[in-house]
Amino acid sequence: MGEAIAKADEAISRASWTKTDYIADHEYVMQEKMPDLYTALEPVISEHGYDAKFKGWMYRYWNHEGYRYWIVDTITGVPSGNAAINRTHENAERL
Repeated sequence: MGEAIAKADEAISRASWTKTDYIADHEYVMQEKMPDLYTALEPVISEHGYDAKFKGWMYRYWNHEGYRYWIVDTITGVPSGNAAINRTHENAERL
């Protein structure tokens, strides 16, 4: 396992995930609550992830240990500083 993925794995294990059923069942952590999770996951998702649509919007996903991870920030392309770091089961349906 590469160093970046090991760092992401460690941050994931420390995260306090909040469950929601907004639009679809998933869990999330806000960047402001756990900036180290964002810092660890963002480059891994960017480098090792894949693009796929959800409800007509394109997102970048990364599958890891049974979960699918993605980050939602803004639709304007300007980072907000408080992105939502999301995960759901790897085989969860995309709408």
